[in-house]
Amino acid sequence: MKLLSYINKLFILLFLSMGVTNISYAGLFDDWTDNQLCEWMDQSSPPRIIQNLVNNRKISCSKGVAKPLTASEIQVEKKDEQARLKSIEASNAFDGNYTFKLFSYGEMWGYMMKTHMGGGFFEIRNGVITIAAKNRTRINTFSGAMVEASVDNKYYNSFDGRVDKSGTIVANFLYNPCSEGDCGGAQNIPVSGSIEGLEFTGNFIMGNGPDFKQIIFELEAN
Repeated sequence: MKLLSYINKLFILLFLSMGVTNISYAGLFDDWTDNQLCEWMDQSSPPRIIQNLVNNRKISCSKGVAKPLTASEIQVEKKDEQARLKSIEASNAFDGNYTFKLFSYGEMWGYMMKTHMGGGFFEIRNGVITIAAKNRTRINTFSGAMVEASVDNKYYNSFDGRVDKSGTIVANFLYNPCSEGDCGGAQNIPVSGSIEGLEFTGNFIMGNGPDFKQIIFELEAN
């Protein structure tokens, strides 16, 4: 069974390398070790999904061997993301409205869980991405119910993104997936991904780290 799963993943990676990116397969690689991911990073053009997973795990790769990023390297990475947001050449190639759902993924009660945190609409105008003021939802962290998010919601209003002509997305998002004030408070999260892959992600560092929750935007074209 494990062999069959591994073979399926290799086929998926082959399709992704050929440019078939309209489906997200990130969850299938959760059980891959850091070194297994780094073996793929040695390729001349590693699949984007592998690059995203390496970034999300906060590791660096050298000759197929993984090494955790230091706290200073993580800070440099955040600064680089912010600089890239300012320098990316926005394109109107993907202008339009996109429904999204917001998730957090991380350990909860000893299990890795994906939690629906909210949703709404992305508006892309001339390659600039914002979250529409209407039809926003968020989770009530006390009751667990999905409720309406106001037009004054500081998290959704903070979203600032760009998409270039190839579909690469870079954004910044102020967010806290925990209750207000918990987990070290809200932080500015660099977010990246591909609009053609219909997913982009970032990491919320829990307190002083190293634990983190992955923040995931899943979207679809309207």
